[in-house]
Amino acid sequence: MDLDGASRNLTVAALLTLSGGYLDAYTYVGHGHVFANTMTGNVALLGINLSAGEWAEALHHVPPLGGFVVAVFVAHLFGLAAQRGWMRHTAFVSLIVEIAFLGFAASGLVGASSAWLIPGISFVATLQTLSFTHLEALSYTSVMTTGNLRRAAQKLFVGLIPRYDALALHDSALLATISFCFLAGAVIGGLVTRLVPDVALWGAVLLLVGAFAEIVRRARRRAGGGGEGGAGSNGGSGGAGSNGSHSSNDSNTAIQQYSNTAIQQSRRRHATRRKPHTVNVAPGRQSRAATLFQFLSARALVL
Repeated sequence: MDLDGASRNLTVAALLTLSGGYLDAYTYVGHGHVFANTMTGNVALLGINLSAGEWAEALHHVPPLGGFVVAVFVAHLFGLAAQRGWMRHTAFVSLIVEIAFLGFAASGLVGASSAWLIPGISFVATLQTLSFTHLEALSYTSVMTTGNLRRAAQKLFVGLIPRYDALALHDSALLATISFCFLAGAVIGGLVTRLVPDVALWGAVLLLVGAFAEIVRRARRRAGGGGEGGAGSNGGSGGAGSNGSHSSNDSNTAIQQYSNTAIQQSRRRHATRRKPHTVNVAPGRQSRAATLFQFLSARALVL
C-alpha cells in the first residue's frame, strides 16, 4: 500500500496539526508553561527566565530541547534504514510510536511526571513533523505555525499580484486551513486540560488515531482501485480494455491523417506564393514586338 501518498491530504494534515496545537496547550497549561513542540517558544522563555535570574524555571525548558535533538537523530537513522531497505513506511512507524507513547502516558500506569513526559512528548512530536512533511505538493509542518502562515501569505499575494493565479490561491487556502487547525487544537487542548487534566492527553491520542485510520483507509482504497484497473486489462473483462485501446488507436490515426493533409495543403499554398509570375506571349505577337524594337533602335541611331 502507498501509505506515504495516502498521508498527503488535507484530512490527515488537519488531524496531525490539531494534535500539534493540542499537545502544546496541554504541556503549557498542565506542566509548568513549557511547550512540547514549539522550540522557538521554549528558547524565548529560557532566555527570559535566565535574564530574570529564575534558574529553576529556566531549567524546565531544557528537557524538551533535548527530546527535540534526540528525535532529529532518530529520524536520521530511520532515513538511513529506509535507504538501505531495512525499514519501509518510516512515517507510519513514527506515527505508531507516537500513539503508543501518548497512550501509555495517558493510561496512568506511571505517574505523569514532567521530568519524562515533556521530553517524551517533544520527542514523538518532532518525529511526527519530520515524517509527515507534505500536503499535496506543499511542504508544511504539523507542530508549529510560523512557516505555514508565512507561506500562506506569500501564496496569497502571488495569486493576486500581478495577475490572478488560481493554483497559488488554492495553495494559500490549504496552508491557511492548516494554520487555523493549529489554533483550534491549542484552544481545544487548553480547555480540556483545564477541565479534566487527568484524561486530557487522550484527546491527542484520539486525533492521532483518526489520522492513522484515515491513512489506512485511503491506502486501501488506492490499492483496490489499482487492482480493478489491472483486472480490466488482464482479467475476464480485458476485452473491454482492448476495445477501448483500439478505439483510441483509431482516433489517433484519424487525427494524424488530418494533420498530414493540412500540412501538405499548407505547403502547396506556400509553393504557389513563391512561384514567379510569368506572362505567356503568342508567337505572332513576339515577332511584331521584335520588329518594333528594331525600328525604334534604328531611329534612335539616325537621330
